[in-house]
Amino acid sequence: MSGNSTSSEAKRLECSLTALLRLSDRFNSIFDLDGLLDALVEQAIELTDAESGCAGLRTASGLGTGWPGWVLTNGTFYLTNDALNDTVIAPEIRERFAVTSGMCIPILDGERSVIAYFEVYNKRSGAAFTQQDAENSLAAARIASLAIQNGILKRRVRRLRFLDELDRIHNALLAAISHEVRAPLAAITAAVTGILNAPVPLDRAHERQLLQTAEYEAKRLHRLMNNLLSVTRIQAGVSRVKLEPCDLSDVAGAALEELQTSMQNRPVSVEISLELPLVPMDFELIKQVLVNLFSNALKFSPADRPIRLGGQIVNGELEVIVADRGRGVPEEDLDRVFQKFHRLAESTPIDGLGLGLSICKEFVEAHRGRIRLEKNPGGGTIARFFLPVQATI
Repeated sequence: MSGNSTSSEAKRLECSLTALLRLSDRFNSIFDLDGLLDALVEQAIELTDAESGCAGLRTASGLGTGWPGWVLTNGTFYLTNDALNDTVIAPEIRERFAVTSGMCIPILDGERSVIAYFEVYNKRSGAAFTQQDAENSLAAARIASLAIQNGILKRRVRRLRFLDELDRIHNALLAAISHEVRAPLAAITAAVTGILNAPVPLDRAHERQLLQTAEYEAKRLHRLMNNLLSVTRIQAGVSRVKLEPCDLSDVAGAALEELQTSMQNRPVSVEISLELPLVPMDFELIKQVLVNLFSNALKFSPADRPIRLGGQIVNGELEVIVADRGRGVPEEDLDRVFQKFHRLAESTPIDGLGLGLSICKEFVEAHRGRIRLEKNPGGGTIARFFLPVQATI
């Protein structure tokens, strides 16, 4: 072997070792699987002087067809310098990357099972892939193996936690809907039964009172279903917030009208400036926010205590408050009440299972806004939410 040839071989070996060390260093600072696979492909391309490459994880159905399927079956690498006549390569890969030569390298776990793979295509120099290229790539695969195994394990743990949380929410949602539906249905049934099965004909005033109860509970049930459906659609990305310039006074009026039966003679003060500009919002969603906040204020404060609604522009945002003089919310619960199904420790069975405020939070945040509860210095609670004055969605 000549001196020049020995020098070139030594230089290639040095470059290979440097690339492998760089790969090891990069893996120490990458914690997600996609990032690990991207880094592996980049270093494999550098290591083999390839034009392009790709990588993938083994799925429940295996590695598919083509080179990945072959290495899964055989547990070793695949190399060809005649991809045009190769019968194993997937035709779409050959066309997509214009493959004339390439390798597929398996990544094995401690039990020698294939957990992933990477491929490289076409040397930049036009030369053929060699056994040394395969050995260097297998070394890279060994370096990558532990990091990828850790990444797979972390993904599985996250998946299990997600499924556990999903199961908890699913069960809680079923319990919540069951409770929230059962209460108005029971009231409607009692009212209608009271009319139909009265031993003697009811006077018109009593009959009207029962019918109003049935109407109120039917509307409450309808509102709950609409709220849950809207939240689900927004979270799933199926529905978007419909922003239109709205007058807060009109929205508040619609909310109070919807609650007319339950408001009865409750004193309500509305303090909205006549100069308040139109603000972009989804009329129906913000109306439901106000309905839910008013409902809470009615539920948790004495009948003779006033409820205050205010609206003003603060630091370029619309600030809306609904304040009551009720029993208030403990300091430790001011943030937690917006969690789904959170109920105050002193809640009674008729107080529901904590969907109202979580729905308010979803609707306000869908507007790029924010909402919070505060203790009312005069006793009770202040619900305060903010909406952008300029459309941001």
